[in-house]
Amino acid sequence: MLQALKWRCFRTFAGKARYQSLFEQLHAIALRGMNCGSGGRIEDSGELWVLEHLAQFYSRETPIVIFDVGANLGDYTGFLLKTFAVCQDLRIFAFEPSSLTFAELHKRLKTMQGSERVRLFNLGLGATAGKQCLHRPTDSTRSGMASLYPR
Repeated sequence: MLQALKWRCFRTFAGKARYQSLFEQLHAIALRGMNCGSGGRIEDSGELWVLEHLAQFYSRETPIVIFDVGANLGDYTGFLLKTFAVCQDLRIFAFEPSSLTFAELHKRLKTMQGSERVRLFNLGLGATAGKQCLHRPTDSTRSGMASLYPR
């Protein structure tokens, strides 16, 4: 009975142009419900919640080492410094391959409390050693969308 009702609803709505907008809205709601597309903001992605729980779990004396790979302008590093501020042995290794972005990151880091706990590296991390060309969008020199592949 329930299966028949599901099938009837499916046939009534599926594939009909007039319901396209409804399905697009349902799709958008489903994506937000699964937290897809908000990974760019640590406050929305769930990462901050995880970091806060990790900070509570470990004692103040526990050595903590975190790699910020693709540090960009240092927003994530800033959250790490605040979240683990009470940790006595925190070390953050921040990697940023773009020279332009790295210069800005270096400037911004100087203004962050606890910045002496951060080591900056103007390089990228990968599976193999070597040099690569880093492409960035032409519309912005400060974009976080740099890539090994031209877009």
